[in-house]
Amino acid sequence: MIRINLLPVKQAAQAERQRQEMVRAGLLLALLVAVFFLLRIKMQHDLAQTETRIAAVEESLKALESQVRDVKDLETKEKALDAKLKVIADLGRKRVGPVGVMTDLGKATPERVWLTDFSEGGGSATITGQAVDNQIVAEFLRNLSTSRYFTTVDLVETLQDQIGDNKLRKFIVRTTIDYAAGGEGQPPKNQEKPQG
Repeated sequence: MIRINLLPVKQAAQAERQRQEMVRAGLLLALLVAVFFLLRIKMQHDLAQTETRIAAVEESLKALESQVRDVKDLETKEKALDAKLKVIADLGRKRVGPVGVMTDLGKATPERVWLTDFSEGGGSATITGQAVDNQIVAEFLRNLSTSRYFTTVDLVETLQDQIGDNKLRKFIVRTTIDYAAGGEGQPPKNQEKPQG
């Protein structure tokens, strides 16, 4: 019988397989290293783009902060201007208001009524005067209550007063004054609007 020694062939085949596995493992390792480097390059590229975007957003934010400061400055100036305009309007009303109050007070005062004191404070006034009789005092109160400047006209008291040989009725009236009521275009509260 002939014997063939196959051991070197088996060993050679096994060595060939090991060599092929080593080549495959080397190729796989090289492929993994290449993929790793490609991923790293892509991540660095993405990171650079992100940093560029962040820088652009920060620039935009600085520009917007400047605009926000400008808007806040404008709002502050607008509030100051509104306050000044309000003061100017209030001064205008106060300039015209007292003249209207005194004009209406003069128109409301009938003959045979003498006003002796007029004191005003805090939007209310006290009027002291003398009249010939109670009917004249009542007429004065009616006239005063028709004025657009005088509201809530109240008779506080009337007293008999003797001045020399004349007997007069001393009276005290309290009323609320609205200086702003004399705005242009407002009719007095006792006049009706014309129909037609």
